[in-house]
Amino acid sequence: MAERTFSPIAANINTALEAGLLAALNAETWAEAQISGLKAEMFADKECQALFRDMAAAATERQPFPQVKGDPVEDVGEAARQVVELYRRRLAAVALDLLMNGLSKNQDITEVISRAEAALAVARLAAGDRVGEAKSFVDLWPEVMSNVQEIAEARAEGRPLGLQTGIPKLDELTGGLQTGLHVLAAEPGAGKTTLCLQWAREAAARGIPALFLTFDETPERLALKALCAAAELEQKDFAEGRGDLAALEQARREWGERLSALYFIEGAATMTVSQLRARTMQAIERHEASSAFVVVDYVQRWAGGRYQGGGEFRHDIGKLTGELRDELANPLRIPVLAVSSQNRAGQNTAQFLSLAESSSLEYTGDTVMFLVEDKKGTAIYPNRAVKLVVRKNRFGDMGEVPLIFAPHRGQMREEYLRV
Repeated sequence: MAERTFSPIAANINTALEAGLLAALNAETWAEAQISGLKAEMFADKECQALFRDMAAAATERQPFPQVKGDPVEDVGEAARQVVELYRRRLAAVALDLLMNGLSKNQDITEVISRAEAALAVARLAAGDRVGEAKSFVDLWPEVMSNVQEIAEARAEGRPLGLQTGIPKLDELTGGLQTGLHVLAAEPGAGKTTLCLQWAREAAARGIPALFLTFDETPERLALKALCAAAELEQKDFAEGRGDLAALEQARREWGERLSALYFIEGAATMTVSQLRARTMQAIERHEASSAFVVVDYVQRWAGGRYQGGGEFRHDIGKLTGELRDELANPLRIPVLAVSSQNRAGQNTAQFLSLAESSSLEYTGDTVMFLVEDKKGTAIYPNRAVKLVVRKNRFGDMGEVPLIFAPHRGQMREEYLRV
């Protein structure tokens, strides 16, 4: 009986998985599959390749997806990652063949290694790995020119390039919240969540999906806060059972449509940045938007849930903030706001050393802002004088923005505007 020869390529083909993935793809799950960098040529089966191309066309043209027979996979994202991984392994097997053939035929070892390295590079790039990829000036120039044109048009029209916050002086300093990671730090009770929620409402009112990942308050409580702040109702009255329910329902009718792009996600230790990215892409697709706004409230709580011990907690925060910038903000070209607590020694100061547990927040953030008490400001109780201090800004100037915080209304306004 002839001995079977092991084939690395055949061992990394799973047609049942490919069929199950295609059976699970539709308009709702399409964005989740795209995170892995899945492409038609990554399917081993030719019919699956053709079906995937048809689905890609349907997604682009917003047409119904082709129906695929078979049992759909439960986790589209994981199945897509497996298909990509199998494709990558098959390409790596090509490199292995080049090595084995070159060695068996006694070819020049330098040439053999060069061919194998080239094949492995193809495997990495085809699977979406762009680490260390060299881009020529010619390849980069169209995007550079597009960015410069966009900036010029925004300046000519007198509008911020990034997401408008509703605080004119801040938008003047930063050009709006632009693509990248923005850090907001403050002591407990200073109004971090109120300010982030206000910015998220501003985005949603403009049709820009705003996703608020909360590890501090429940989504239901935040939704109530958002509506009350928009309608200038006192959220505390409803939280204590003294509010006018008819007024609340009227506010919902008036503001519901403008808040329809505002989403709340209850944070969990098991959640990954990839999953947050999938939710963001789905929201962009649902609202046919070109951008989104993501708030993480707050990073120490999320990193603490992911912490497994055996190292320093600050490294876990550094890893998380790096993922938020490199896997979410920059690839999707959106602003991501990471809320940070302050350590006890630095509370109510605008010092980088106050960023709790990690200096990486200072270095990773494109902007770093501190919300602190304004001892020179004036406010009538229950309002409070605070100021937003921009200590780092890759997009513009640094400075201070005096604000009046109305905690009973969940609002912050520039001091000259009052509340």
